[in-house]
Amino acid sequence: CMIHIGLCADERFAMPLGVCVTSIFQSNKQNEIFIHVLTQGLSVETERKLYQIASTYNQRLQIYMVNESLFNEYPLSSHFPHSIYFRYLLPQILSEDITKVLYMDCDTVVLEDLCELWNTDITDNPIAAVRDANSDDIIERNRIKIFDDSYLNSGVLLMNLQMWRKEDGFKQLATFILNNSEKCVWPDQDALNVVFHNRIKWLSFRYNFQVILSEDYNRYRLHCQYHEDVKESFAKIVILHYSSVMQKPWLSDVLHPLAFIWRSIYQDSLWNNVKLKPRYGFVKRYIKTKMHMEPYRVCPEINREFMDQFMVWKNTFELSL
Repeated sequence: CMIHIGLCADERFAMPLGVCVTSIFQSNKQNEIFIHVLTQGLSVETERKLYQIASTYNQRLQIYMVNESLFNEYPLSSHFPHSIYFRYLLPQILSEDITKVLYMDCDTVVLEDLCELWNTDITDNPIAAVRDANSDDIIERNRIKIFDDSYLNSGVLLMNLQMWRKEDGFKQLATFILNNSEKCVWPDQDALNVVFHNRIKWLSFRYNFQVILSEDYNRYRLHCQYHEDVKESFAKIVILHYSSVMQKPWLSDVLHPLAFIWRSIYQDSLWNNVKLKPRYGFVKRYIKTKMHMEPYRVCPEINREFMDQFMVWKNTFELSL
């Protein structure tokens, strides 16, 4: 199975990028993998490590420089740098003979073979994706005025590059964002949901298992008709997504019960000499603790229905940290 994977990051996300790449190669030794990294700039050392890990697994990796000024007019925030839009450029940057690509955010790790996902038929769809954990939040629906379809999470996208090129997907997405910046809370994700409305092929949650889905069903806004798929997917996660802003596992003070999976792969990576740091410095942490402003310090609880499988994951990945 020959799989093309697109990743986008800058130097600030070098370690999560490296851990993500490591997880892809570790879990897909039986497949041919070609990773395409789009960036506005990585250090020489980061590039060296990326090429080294690809060589170690006898796989392919290529780095492409992107001119971030293309996105100067796009909405940005501390959580959304220019690089969130780079995925839109994959159809233009990748060779014309590459007709499909699997895009993943760098806060994901791959735990199983990607071949079945890659072979999903999207001949008639611009993308295949997984529903967001808050797909049925009426506030989100009201904001983008979509009521007759689900709301995707953009962290994992199987992209039909032929269709994107034919329809100029980049132009459509750019037009929506630039004309609706005031309503785009999740700019890249909102645009994908609107532009490809009713044309998305929906995937099982196992292909983009957002960590909040491991918690009680009442912790997120998803119709109960999907609960069984969520439960079944937890037992056979292919791509685990640390999508919650406050639960990034490379922050040393994050206590999410699934953080150990990422940290296990981190220990096996070439980035294991990079020390994990807390979200804030000592003074800011002290102030926020006193003011009860550190939600990421609270350890979420695993859904009780999932506890048996949680222990299986623990036995598979547990480390003596």
